Amino acid sequence: MNFHFGTFRETSYNTLVKKSVIQLYLGSYSIRGKKMIKQGRNDPCACGSGKKLKQCCGGNVSNAVAISPQVIAQALRTAWSNFEASRLEQSDAICQQILKAVPAQIDAIYLLGLIALKDGQISRAIEYLSIAVKRNPDKPQFIASLGLAYHEQGQLEQAVKAYKKAIALEPSYVDAHYNLHAALIKASDLKESISSLKNVLKLSPNDVDAVFMLAMLLEYQAGSDAAVIYFKQLEHTSPIIQSRLDAWNYLKAHAKPLPPITGSIVNSFKIALAAAKVSGMVLEFGVRHGNSIIQLAALANQRVHGFDSFEGIPEDWHDEGRGSYSTKGVIPKVPNEVTLHQGWFDQTLPAFLMQHAGPARLINIDCDIYSSTKTVLDSLASRIVIGTVIIFDEYIGNEHWRKDEYKAFQEAVAKFNWRYEYLCFSFFTKQVAIRII
Repeated sequence: MNFHFGTFRETSYNTLVKKSVIQLYLGSYSIRGKKMIKQGRNDPCACGSGKKLKQCCGGNVSNAVAISPQVIAQALRTAWSNFEASRLEQSDAICQQILKAVPAQIDAIYLLGLIALKDGQISRAIEYLSIAVKRNPDKPQFIASLGLAYHEQGQLEQAVKAYKKAIALEPSYVDAHYNLHAALIKASDLKESISSLKNVLKLSPNDVDAVFMLAMLLEYQAGSDAAVIYFKQLEHTSPIIQSRLDAWNYLKAHAKPLPPITGSIVNSFKIALAAAKVSGMVLEFGVRHGNSIIQLAALANQRVHGFDSFEGIPEDWHDEGRGSYSTKGVIPKVPNEVTLHQGWFDQTLPAFLMQHAGPARLINIDCDIYSSTKTVLDSLASRIVIGTVIIFDEYIGNEHWRKDEYKAFQEAVAKFNWRYEYLCFSFFTKQVAIRII
């Protein structure tokens, strides 16, 4: 249901824009601090496109808007503060107001891309971030963030290309190295991914996310001896890192041999669908803005049914309040081969099952919370047969992973006497796929 921001890296306000030298753009005027400098028509356009002013944002200097640069600067800071506090609607509204006053304000355009990315509106994020990159193709933060959006959308080649370009422009860009490692994950060959994580640690030795991922990948590939030095660094770390260690130890004990590891939603889907040989329904629970169901439909070669209230989660979920991840009732645009069913699962599923016979081929559970996952599994129990594949979107990687989708599934296993095997897992996306055997 929610955007997989768990271990992705985003650019902070202070990294992107130094508060002491914020550069603002007002039509054909470039403003630094309090000083307004009139530009000539043959000067480079202030929007950062690299073109001459007369060939880009216009050269009619008489149309410049009289506005205080301090007001715009404070508005941009406030927008970033709201973004970093996950107040996305407020941040979006401020950015839109900035662009009404300053249409070429590139940092506001970039922030709108990040807001959409964090909110799971991936196509919208790519639209804004592409504009930012086009206007300033040498800004590594813009390029890496566009790469992250491609990554989330399943366009891995473009993601890798963007991450590498950002790193070429700024070799010390830690977050680009970190996100690159996930896009490069291949269970058969982890060398490039491991190399990217080692680059992170050269630049930021105390980066515990990278330490965990490196330790896990080394143990996955070469055994515990290669990883022990990194695991030792994690002995007294945060609860979230301890929960990941707990989940890793669980997988090693219960998934023998360890299944393929992935670093993207799309690769998890590919493995799961390849293993789903049963002729039956493909279902997703927790559609939100449609990013995952669009990718699923592109791979499934059949109709996909998506279920969501589009009103957010039905109850508080740890630190998330009831209604979090709502689309305010807005239904996403989806391909023709996708059918959406709006409403709470316990209201829409019974009627759907009365109209659709046969087993489930694949179920993508992206509803996060225990109660919703339990509702889905209990309702579909008679349709879950030997060969059915279930993908869980929040199975590992969260601080409370044992209380959420994992708990609901383990209870269903005991209740319905299911036997299962793990097909793949990802600490980057927090996904796990299983098959009933």
